[in-house]
Amino acid sequence: MKSKTVAELLIDLGVTKSHSRPKTSNDNPHVEASYKTLKYCPNFPGQFGSIEDARRFCQEFYVLRLVQPRALPLRDRPPPG
Repeated sequence: MKSKTVAELLIDLGVTKSHSRPKTSNDNPHVEASYKTLKYCPNFPGQFGSIEDARRFCQEFYVLRLVQPRALPLRDRPPPG
């Protein structure tokens, strides 16, 4: 007995073959990469005291990230603030 290929099984199940990605919240890889960089920053606090604190931290973080040379690893960059 020979089993079906995955493609044949999907056809039998009525699944339409498609190579496109569904629309999700992570459709912008630049934003996702930027968020991950921020999230894993060594001095990223577990919790902010207020929305103003969060905005200040992010503004300083991104200014440092955009101004300083990319060759400098994140762990070696001075902390924001």
